[in-house]
Amino acid sequence: GFTWSQTFTGDTTTGQTYTANSLTSGKALSTESSATGLTGTLQNITLTGSNAANTGNLLRISDTGALNTTTPLYVSAAGAATQTVVLFENTGAGTSFRVNDSTSDTTPFLIDASGNVGIGTTTPAAMLNILGASNALRLSYDVSNYASLSTASDGTLSLSSSNTSESQFTIGTGASVDDSIAFDGASQDYYAGLDHTTGYFTIGTGFTVGSSTLFAIDSTGNVGIGTGVTAPAARLDLAFASTNGTAGTEYGQRNIVSDSGAVGSGSDTTYGFYNTLARSGATAGTIVDSAIYNSLTSTTVAAGTEYGIQNIISDTGIVTTGTDTTYGV
Repeated sequence: GFTWSQTFTGDTTTGQTYTANSLTSGKALSTESSATGLTGTLQNITLTGSNAANTGNLLRISDTGALNTTTPLYVSAAGAATQTVVLFENTGAGTSFRVNDSTSDTTPFLIDASGNVGIGTTTPAAMLNILGASNALRLSYDVSNYASLSTASDGTLSLSSSNTSESQFTIGTGASVDDSIAFDGASQDYYAGLDHTTGYFTIGTGFTVGSSTLFAIDSTGNVGIGTGVTAPAARLDLAFASTNGTAGTEYGQRNIVSDSGAVGSGSDTTYGFYNTLARSGATAGTIVDSAIYNSLTSTTVAAGTEYGIQNIISDTGIVTTGTDTTYGV
């Protein structure tokens, strides 16, 4: 083989210059090998000196032609699946990769030594950190259909869509599983979501859908409210069970209505609770119709007050003319 060695003794001069001004489709410098057992390096540049004064570049590629359409760095590979085309191995504490889109860029794209990716920041605080007033993360189906997540100056997260009629966030894929969102509080947690087992939309305490349910609505529109409610049997189904053994006041339902408006003329009608029952049809069997039906069962063993329904009405309005009608129930 051929070995060539030269010791460069300059400090601010150029050690070697190769000019290829006439080059068109050829190669100014080429290193090729047909080796079948290569384990070494075809070209190697190593800086062995260790000093903070080393601030230069080991390899710099510059394309200063403003009208050029060249590719300053082109890496091509056609190897096996285990091949790594480009490898940046950072064993120090500095930035692993950085892209500046302007001179002295303070908001670049970079990957730090920990692997965190920063867009718009040199100090990413998470695995992906997008910083700036225009910080939207756009997820696109194509160029015309997309959704964007962004953060406002107060930290509020917003979802916007290219859809001109709605911005929708879909949870779930139609699989046979519960779909929900959870609220992680300091002293109390809540969930809201679809219970796959019952088909109800539920709200409850904790994180597990279907447990500690406080609210449920089925596909027919029946609504259930109460601790442990599972299957609302009416348009509004209130479930309340008390085993309280100490003095107190408990309500299955409570309405407090206050009307202090002064009516100068006309009619003023106030309802604490208004219900209308209209029934028609054959009456061959036993018919039980109740505009309001309430049953209270108490197992309280201490002093207290319990109500199936309590209505408190306060009407202090001054009516000078017309009719003022107030209903408790």
